[in-house]
Amino acid sequence: MEIIDIPSSIAKALKYSLRSRASFLLSLLAATLVLGISFDLLYSFYYTRAFNIKDPYYGTCFWAGLTVAAVIFPLSIAVVGILRARWQTRPFQGSKYGIAIAPFEVTSLDPDTLGTASKLQALDVVMGQFFAAVQRIIGEEDWSKDFEFRFLPPYARILSKRDAIELRAALSATVIIWGSLVHQSYTPIRTELRVLGTEVDLKLKGSLDPSSGPAQTLEFCVLLAAAFSRRAAGEYTKARELFVLARAPADQLDSLSKSNTNVSMIDQFMQGVDEQIGDKRTS
Repeated sequence: MEIIDIPSSIAKALKYSLRSRASFLLSLLAATLVLGISFDLLYSFYYTRAFNIKDPYYGTCFWAGLTVAAVIFPLSIAVVGILRARWQTRPFQGSKYGIAIAPFEVTSLDPDTLGTASKLQALDVVMGQFFAAVQRIIGEEDWSKDFEFRFLPPYARILSKRDAIELRAALSATVIIWGSLVHQSYTPIRTELRVLGTEVDLKLKGSLDPSSGPAQTLEFCVLLAAAFSRRAAGEYTKARELFVLARAPADQLDSLSKSNTNVSMIDQFMQGVDEQIGDKRTS
């Protein structure tokens, strides 16, 4: 790593250290130390060559620069990181259906990526790209404007279903997604996705190819959860509209599995909603 890479490396370290208060404070202290030493080395190098002398002069300029580089700069990055994390964990508001994606647990069996930082970077790159691809696929649908995707900060980890239920309630999210990822040399990345929403609780295992089924499955799940949330609120007409939208990904999934299970299930839900709409009109 070159010295010009230090600021970006510190920014990444502070970002991932948000998983706990202790790791955050330790990373902040380490960043202050590294930046302080780096600034001292750069100051000595350029000062001695600029004035052609053996030893640099540590005057007011040095201490002012050291304060900015080793204290103000890392503290600014830390404050921005904290504010961004709090913004990411604000409750979903408005008429949009919230889809919250929690950090995935990463297990690496590759000797080259056994370090914690490497695991977390693999999480960011692999899972971030996967869900970005899924979001683009879903974004092509007209109804996607009513849904909001949000990646949660590193400390919003989910270790159990109870954690997911509590976090989903705190965020007022329609759907929350979490899971695990196993990385091993020369083999496809294995992943397990958990999807929890209103009357939706699924565990999905497989590859990270968005075009091979996961995108359609997630599309189906978020529409179902949104429809169930509207049905629970007594908004049966809106629920029916969402069930109708869920029929398209349901048909795609049935084509992959060569069955009619999902479409039949949607038809049953729609029939039930139609009966509730009829009862509401006659009452």
